Amino acid sequence: MNTEPLRILLADPETGTRETIRRTLECAGFNVQTVTTGADVLVMCEVEPPDVVIMELHLPDMDGFDVCERVRHEVHDSDVTIIVTTEPDDDMTRAYLGPMVDFAGGDYFLAKPCDGKLIATLLVDMVHPAHPQSTPKAAASPTRAVWPTTRSYSMSSFT
Repeated sequence: MNTEPLRILLADPETGTRETIRRTLECAGFNVQTVTTGADVLVMCEVEPPDVVIMELHLPDMDGFDVCERVRHEVHDSDVTIIVTTEPDDDMTRAYLGPMVDFAGGDYFLAKPCDGKLIATLLVDMVHPAHPQSTPKAAASPTRAVWPTTRSYSMSSFT
């Protein structure tokens, strides 16, 4: 049984958000590396493939959907779990982001504002599902998004 902590690659151009999430995940026992650009995500996935990529959709150099698709279909270890985060502008955008992340090859979409506790809960549930029969299984295809999930992840879970 592998007892090493999950290796997380966190990509968010906003320093405050990135550092807050990093600290929370490290306190939860995860090994976290941070980057700020889509190009950095692609390089890190080639050089030192993480177990999970958590990335903001709006990166300064590349479209997050393109990064997601390239990680899923072009990078050597395409079995990485991809969690995409962003703050939807409106309800219409929020409704379509999940399917768009699915199409790009993402596994999960989390609408901001979300904090590190929410992400840590999702990661812990991925590693140790409370109810394995209710946890969505990864599809055989590279596009494995399970949005909306059978378990809801929202800030109200922590208030």
